[in-house]
Amino acid sequence: MTPLQPQPAPAAAPPPAGPHCPGCGYPLGDLGSLDACPECGRPTPRRLYAARCVRCAYPLAGLDAAALCPECAHPAADSLSARWAHFSGPQFLLGIRSGCVMIALGCVAGFGVMPFLPVFLAGPALLSIGMILATSLDPRPEGRVHEPTRIGVRALLGASAGLLLAAVAGYTTTRSLRGMPLALLVLALLAWLAAVFCACVYLGRLATTLVRASGGTWRVAGALLAVALLTNAVAAVLSLRGPWGGGWAFWTIGIGLAVVSVIALLVAAVVTALAAQRSLSRVPVRVPGPVPAPGGIPDPEAAARE
Repeated sequence: MTPLQPQPAPAAAPPPAGPHCPGCGYPLGDLGSLDACPECGRPTPRRLYAARCVRCAYPLAGLDAAALCPECAHPAADSLSARWAHFSGPQFLLGIRSGCVMIALGCVAGFGVMPFLPVFLAGPALLSIGMILATSLDPRPEGRVHEPTRIGVRALLGASAGLLLAAVAGYTTTRSLRGMPLALLVLALLAWLAAVFCACVYLGRLATTLVRASGGTWRVAGALLAVALLTNAVAAVLSLRGPWGGGWAFWTIGIGLAVVSVIALLVAAVVTALAAQRSLSRVPVRVPGPVPAPGGIPDPEAAARE
């Protein structure tokens, strides 16, 4: 009778592939794109990304998520936060930059070359195109800021365009309704000013997600536009009552406030365009293959060697 041979111990299961939490070792797997570990709440590295410091653009590849930037001592966890717009990709940032450039050109065309009527009329068109580009949809749901306001900008722009076309059509086809085209033109102007105000609110929030940007200038421009909008609305109502209704005084105040708000709008658009350009240099680089070094931020060179 032969003695029983000892059975070999079963091989240990291989550890789960993919990144792990640097604090508790929890396997993140497909959750590696989150900002905090679901087990211990510690900031985690972004899966398949090589992040850069939001303050100095230093590459953070290979560092721990809880470390500090070697260049400026800024917390690496802040550079991994999902609130930054550069995690939405370069196309989204290019849309913001192009839109702000168009808004700035519209401001310059609006009051910088007033003797040339065709160029002056191009100002509102450039502003409208810029607002459409700058309020493009963020591809990441967690990166969308004040989504109802973004939708309101598009709706008000469409309403103002529709009212303008209706006023032009009424003026060219129906001479008997001379008061209606004027009313439609006034409504189109007010809807367009409301769209600009909503764009200021939206871009003011969006600017806080860009590198070294602030939404303060957008808030100032939006406040001035709100007062100008109310003043021009009162002027429009008084003007419809007759030439001596006192609307001319409100028109003067409203136009003056509009000019000041356009200057603030120009400054805000230039500052935001520069911030979007800086954010382009922080766009993370996708890393092919698995993430090396559990708990570390992916290193594209190490992944390439594998």
